Formats: sequence, structure tokens, C-alpha cells
Amino acid sequence: MASSAKKNIQAREVAKVLPVGKLLVETDSPFLPPEPHRGKRNQPAFVRFTLAKLAEVREVPVEVLEHITDSNAETCFAFREN
Repeated sequence: MASSAKKNIQAREVAKVLPVGKLLVETDSPFLPPEPHRGKRNQPAFVRFTLAKLAEVREVPVEVLEHITDSNAETCFAFREN
């Protein structure tokens, strides 16, 4: 197994068990775009693909995880969306 594939499996296993109150979602912009954008320049708009994969791994609806990660970001960075 390639080391990057092994790292992906390990990252997904960790993502399953992290406390939900500690989850944040980010991009690795501009260098490592998520599927289905491999080979392209990454951009912040692609964060939704990362969120979707995390929701899949945790077996929760994307909308639920979006609300959770938005709330966590607001707490972490001390901001509120209008």
C-alpha cells in the first residue's frame, strides 16, 4: 500500500473518533485539492468536499456537520456570522 493511501486511512480513522466539539474543516489551499479536483489548484471553495468526506466518514448528514463545524469555528476564532 502506498504511504499516502495509508495516511488517508489513518486520517479517516482519527476523524471518526475525534470529539465532535473539536472538529474544524479547512482546505490545504493552494496545494492539495480534495477529490474530485486532484491535479487542479486548490481553493477555499473546495472545503465543501472536505466537509462531505468528513460527514461520510462520521456517518452524519452534511448539514448537521456543517452546523457543528460552523459553531466550532465561531467558538475557536471568537467570531459570529451575521
